Amino acid sequence: MRLSLIMRRPVHEVMTWPLWVTRVYAEFLGREPLPEERIELGLAQLTANYVAVHRAPGSPAPRPADFLLARDAWRDAGDGYTETDLAIMRQLLK
Repeated sequence: MRLSLIMRRPVHEVMTWPLWVTRVYAEFLGREPLPEERIELGLAQLTANYVAVHRAPGSPAPRPADFLLARDAWRDAGDGYTETDLAIMRQLLK
C-alpha cells in the first residue's frame, strides 16, 4: 500500500511487479527520504537556523526536529519493509 501511494500507482498494478522491484524500492526508501520529506527537512533546518540566529542570549539552540511535523522524518535506516512484509508480498504475488 505504501509503495502504491508513493509511486502513485493502483495497488493491483504494484502487486503485479516482480518481487525484486519491490525489494529495490524498499531498500532505496529505507536509505533516502521521499521528496516531500526532503522539502520538510530542508524547511526545518532553515527554520532552526533562523531561530538560532534570533534567539535570546543564553537560550538553547533549537534542533531541526523541533520544527518537523507530526511524524519522525529522521528515521533509522532499518525502517522499511520487514521480512514479514516481504513474505506477505511473496504470498500475494503467487
